[in-house]
Amino acid sequence: MAIFGYPFIKMIAVMRKSLILFFLLIISQQLWSQQAILECLAVREIDGAVKVSYSGPNNATAYKIYRAAQINGNYTLIHTATNITFLFYTDTEINAAAQSYAYYVEAIVNGQSTGTSNKLRTMLLTTNNPENGLAELNWTDPGITPTEAYAIWRKAPDNNFIHIANTSNLEYTDTIEICDTIYYYQIRVETPDCISISNPRGGDFGDHTQPEIIIPENASIDIETGEIVLSWMLPSAINEDIEQYFIWIMNEDGGSDQPPIAVVDGYENLSLTLPNGQGCDTSLTYSITAIDSCGNAGVWNEAYFIRTINMHNPEYNICDDKCTISWDSIYPWFNNEVSGIRIYMSENEEAFEIVGEVSSSEQKADIYGFERGRKYKFYIESYSEDNERSSTSCIKYIVGKKPINTSFTLLRSASVLNGKVQLRWQVDTNAIVPEYSISRSSDGINYNIIDTILGNHYSIQTYFDRESEYYKEPQYYTVSPFDSCYNAGEPSNFARTIHASVESYEDGKALIKWTAYEYMEALSHYNIYRIIDSLVYPFPVAEIFPTEDLSIIDDYGGFVPLSSRVGYLVEAIGKVIDTLPTYDSIRSNINFLTKASNLFIPNGFNPRGDITKEFKPIYTGIRTRNYNFKILNQWGQIIFESHQPILGWNGKYEGEYVMSGAYVYVIEYETIYDKKLRKSGMFYVM
Repeated sequence: MAIFGYPFIKMIAVMRKSLILFFLLIISQQLWSQQAILECLAVREIDGAVKVSYSGPNNATAYKIYRAAQINGNYTLIHTATNITFLFYTDTEINAAAQSYAYYVEAIVNGQSTGTSNKLRTMLLTTNNPENGLAELNWTDPGITPTEAYAIWRKAPDNNFIHIANTSNLEYTDTIEICDTIYYYQIRVETPDCISISNPRGGDFGDHTQPEIIIPENASIDIETGEIVLSWMLPSAINEDIEQYFIWIMNEDGGSDQPPIAVVDGYENLSLTLPNGQGCDTSLTYSITAIDSCGNAGVWNEAYFIRTINMHNPEYNICDDKCTISWDSIYPWFNNEVSGIRIYMSENEEAFEIVGEVSSSEQKADIYGFERGRKYKFYIESYSEDNERSSTSCIKYIVGKKPINTSFTLLRSASVLNGKVQLRWQVDTNAIVPEYSISRSSDGINYNIIDTILGNHYSIQTYFDRESEYYKEPQYYTVSPFDSCYNAGEPSNFARTIHASVESYEDGKALIKWTAYEYMEALSHYNIYRIIDSLVYPFPVAEIFPTEDLSIIDDYGGFVPLSSRVGYLVEAIGKVIDTLPTYDSIRSNINFLTKASNLFIPNGFNPRGDITKEFKPIYTGIRTRNYNFKILNQWGQIIFESHQPILGWNGKYEGEYVMSGAYVYVIEYETIYDKKLRKSGMFYVM
């Protein structure tokens, strides 16, 4: 009996309690597994009534339907369904098209509630018409767990609803593809056993909004073709019905004086190439607007203008060997500032290279170093940070005109001609020398510029010095070339005139002396020419080599009439440099011999003859002052008188020829040595 004592009895009581609790838990779980499920809430289209669909245990004898204005609000029993054949109820007491309502149900098994179902609420759909071609839809969360995708349904009047889209959000924006129409929308959520449906909502939808402002991307000039390339950014998706873009040229006032210069069709066509018109001569400002399928036209806004780059014609300074590239101020891109400007250059059609880079605030740059005859092309490029955008100008060019000074200047001769010193010099044929300076010196040390003359394209240049005192002493010369920028080139070699002197050696002979023609590399010889009165004897009377004495005695007595003047000049023959193909001739001054005073009176003449029609003395070395020549007849009467040696008697007295016969002359004169003489005698008139 000890086994069945108090402890054993106590253990049995505990076990009985546990069994009771176990059976109660089993019953509770069975009851819970038989709870009702609220499946769907469908709002009826015609009146806003709500069809409540539910499910529950097979042994349920009734269902209770509860409703509240809010899902967490106070619920009211609105119906008890005892017919369990159809598991739905239509709530006609409310209008779910105006307000969202929440529901739950209870299943009744053996007269006892199995507990409340899940809670759902009707989807209240609202629509908004912004009149921009869109329909904005919003609806309440029905509380379906797990949430399925919301199906968007739409219909036009007299048509059925069609499925147009799905979303997991509680909103949706529908694009209206018709400019003016009536659409109704409905939101549906499909579960395995039924479909939750929102109220229908819609109205008159249409696109009455202007397309958004078109944002330009770039305006650049194609450096290969000179064409203007415009581009702009793709408008947002709500502007997909854009049909055309209009391109405008804007004036300084922010408007346009002309119709659009181009029209581009299509929403996604975002660029245009324009032929090169004024784009290389000025900055062109563009604006881009759009028109949509409903005829709504956009407007321009100055904040969205774009402008081409206008690079001016290069300013080429030949003398500074500098080319200044300048341009109009650079227009920034929308929301993208200009970071800097690059200058590109191409030489003789070679590839372009960057030759300069300046900040965006600069409007010019100087480029140096240009060779004559080479073509230099330029263009500039503006660029944004990280080179996201860039824009180029037209190409402008220059041709190098760097002055070409002569590589040599050969002063080939300094010769005396007709009372002037003639300078002749030679420059290389490649030289372009617009100006020369002529310098002269009397001592070969101190030179003074006596003149500047314009050059020409000839290789041989000539200058006459009319102020030279070559007749006193030799004169030194040099010539300096200047280019078009007044840069002096290498001066010429020096040249010195030949100074010749003549004096009587003895009766009928003359001593000629001369100075050397210096600074000539290859002097061949000197020619000495005799001059009778003004006639230069055609053949030299002597040929003297540079190694000989620069003097000669000429015996002119048998060649020069007593009444004629005799003079001499010296001519140097040679080359300034030995490589010249031809010789130069350089003449000295002309110097006449001062002969002794002589006077000869003819012993007769025939005034009516063919040869001697005038009677006068033949003389040399006399002065014109204090000269007196008289003719007297046989009675001592003076019939002719002259005070000028060049005037003679024509054989007339008082307009009539005198009779033939003997007459007397009396002449008084002074020699060049200031000696006064008197002669008289008889002559015959025939």
